[in-house]
Amino acid sequence: MVARRERAPAALRLLDCDILVEPGLLGSVGAIAARVAPAHRYVIVTDDTVAGHYGARVVDSFTGAQPLLLRIPPGESHKTRLTWASLTDEMLDAGCGRDTTVIALGGGVVGDLAGFVAATFMRGIPVVQVPTTLLAMIDASIGGKTGVDTPAGKNLVGAFHQPSAVIADPHALRVSAGFGVSWSSPLGPIKLDLALPVKREAFDKKQIFRIGFGTRF
Repeated sequence: MVARRERAPAALRLLDCDILVEPGLLGSVGAIAARVAPAHRYVIVTDDTVAGHYGARVVDSFTGAQPLLLRIPPGESHKTRLTWASLTDEMLDAGCGRDTTVIALGGGVVGDLAGFVAATFMRGIPVVQVPTTLLAMIDASIGGKTGVDTPAGKNLVGAFHQPSAVIADPHALRVSAGFGVSWSSPLGPIKLDLALPVKREAFDKKQIFRIGFGTRF
């Protein structure tokens, strides 16, 4: 009988950030965070929907002291300075200090907001991004983009704060496909999520698409 070889997660290092992709990684968030961003205290920021699906699994992945789980309502309308203030106040009330690491568990809204909390709390603490939607996995969680919306526009208050790691578990897409898109599409939510970055590239590189596909924009 041939022993099965353990396969390491697909890994990429970009801007001093480990990007890990592997089915089942949600159960290893604690171990990975302890390696890339060791801390005395961990704070998981997520929304009510994602918490219901993955909150307990990610909390249980940590050994030792249980991480603090902070939940916000889902949706772009809650990516505000008010929510940022509420999260930072909760962390201060819980006694969090500079020896804290933030875990951003959710889609782009959670990633942007939790990243901004990490960028500003105690003048900057580590953050580990754990995206659960396709767009968050391929865009929002990468590059250190963080911020909140204001009445004047989206992401007008923020900072660039590189995550210590991005942990992408494709199994999360099975659930995010059910709630990750707020409008209907005959393509289905995951295919629609894939279409959005293709559309962006098409408009950024119109000449290439004209030559390759004969399409007019």
